[in-house]
Amino acid sequence: MSEQIKDGFIRVDDHLYKWQHRAKSGEWSTVYYAVFTDRLHRKPRRMSLETDELETARKALKNKLELNAGHFDFDAIERQRKEKQREADAQANEGLTLKEWGEAYFRGGVHYKAEKLKRESTKKLERIEFDRLCKFFGNVPLADITTGMCHDYVADRTADKLAGGREVCFATANRNLGFLRFLLNRAKAYRKIAEVPIIEQQSEKGRERKRTVSEWEYEAQLSAMTKPIPRRILTFLWEGAFRHHEPMNLTWTMVNMKTGIIVLPPDAIKEGRGVRDRRVVITWSMRQVLEEIFRERRVVPIQRDGDDWVFRRKNGRRVVSFRGAFDLAADGANIAEFDEQYGEPFTPHCYRRAAITRWTKIGIPDAIVRRCSGHANRDVHEAYIQFEDRELVEAFEKAGLLSPPPAKLNVAVEERTAANAG
Repeated sequence: MSEQIKDGFIRVDDHLYKWQHRAKSGEWSTVYYAVFTDRLHRKPRRMSLETDELETARKALKNKLELNAGHFDFDAIERQRKEKQREADAQANEGLTLKEWGEAYFRGGVHYKAEKLKRESTKKLERIEFDRLCKFFGNVPLADITTGMCHDYVADRTADKLAGGREVCFATANRNLGFLRFLLNRAKAYRKIAEVPIIEQQSEKGRERKRTVSEWEYEAQLSAMTKPIPRRILTFLWEGAFRHHEPMNLTWTMVNMKTGIIVLPPDAIKEGRGVRDRRVVITWSMRQVLEEIFRERRVVPIQRDGDDWVFRRKNGRRVVSFRGAFDLAADGANIAEFDEQYGEPFTPHCYRRAAITRWTKIGIPDAIVRRCSGHANRDVHEAYIQFEDRELVEAFEKAGLLSPPPAKLNVAVEERTAANAG
């Protein structure tokens, strides 16, 4: 089967290609070429076989292969070279531990493009993650780290206790494993190890959470916030089922006050590329917040950092952190940091589950709820909907399934019985 390639060449067989062109006389002419990778220069090259007949070209190619095995058998040579390089690297790096490699990274001996984009706070967090990893993997050679050891680390890490007696949550263990994967990938790039083991993080289904926010908790936390920016962000979390970082990533280009829709492009949401954009309906409370911000927008200077952010401070800079104000207001509202019923912490993500549950309760169709929440997976979406036992009973009671059948049904049964007896 012939295969068209660039520059008009057509593949006929391994290393054998033909090129057809129109001569000055108007007739078509065919020339066969041997195509190979030059061993010395590592570049593809073409060599004319000086024939227009296929069988003659194959015989000529065979002779070329026998006379120039060093050139034409490049694949085998490349495999041998890589194998020798791998063995040499393994001998040179034998015994290199994770602790030694991590220290080299923090000294600046391991470079990559995104390094200059990291903030100092991110580097400090990486150091904390590394110290946690060293307690388990510190003296283990990089080449000896396996998938099974990563599973053992997760079990050991989640068995730890934090201050206050709380257990380590899945997100902490996943962050540790994420940094471990990063260090191993850099080690592979520097040829310190041959392969990176499969590092499995806890899936979305395995980390299902149930804690939500009641209306009184929302109002109490809102009242405990004294500054306007945290109050506005909290309103967006309650009304729009946003993840805690999404309101701070909003720009005015995403907001359409005329249609009443906020459009979050795929690169601005967790699901990422390959999914549809997410559309959030602007509720009355959200509209009040946006109109208030828009009026202040004429007074607050715009920080020219590439985007016109919706939530900006008085100096015009973008709001990048909300968690501190959230936790402080939760303490002021006497909301339990760790819920006894579900055994889960109180986080901004509880507001997302509360909004999705509230939309479902008031009768908004499931397809619309999923479109506004951004859930592409139905199983993940259903895990966000939480009903109390009381609400389940009330729903069945409203449907009339907890009461005796109506009297007229009993009369109908008696009439049917009498008719059968007659």
